[in-house]
Amino acid sequence: MVLEDGVLDPETTVVSIFPAPIHYAGPTEVQWHAKARINAGANLYIVDHGKKVLSMAPGLELLNILPFKVAAYDKTQGKTAFFDPSRVKTTGFRFRIRHQGG
Repeated sequence: MVLEDGVLDPETTVVSIFPAPIHYAGPTEVQWHAKARINAGANLYIVDHGKKVLSMAPGLELLNILPFKVAAYDKTQGKTAFFDPSRVKTTGFRFRIRHQGG
């Protein structure tokens, strides 16, 4: 979707898997992974958490940090789609907890 939606140019983008899974331990590990990717030739880093830490870290100034967008199979569309928070409904459990005791 990133290439198809024009977020990245498909003519100049190489998509690959970096074989170093993050078991998020804190800001030091996020910076280490970012620097390892820079050393491997990456100039783009997609993160969910840690964007602020990465933007302040020395040596990562040229790294383009993109926010992670959640995508999952959408039964109503019959295909994978980005998460739409406006479609979230409160479950019966959450409704009861929220309105418990007046």
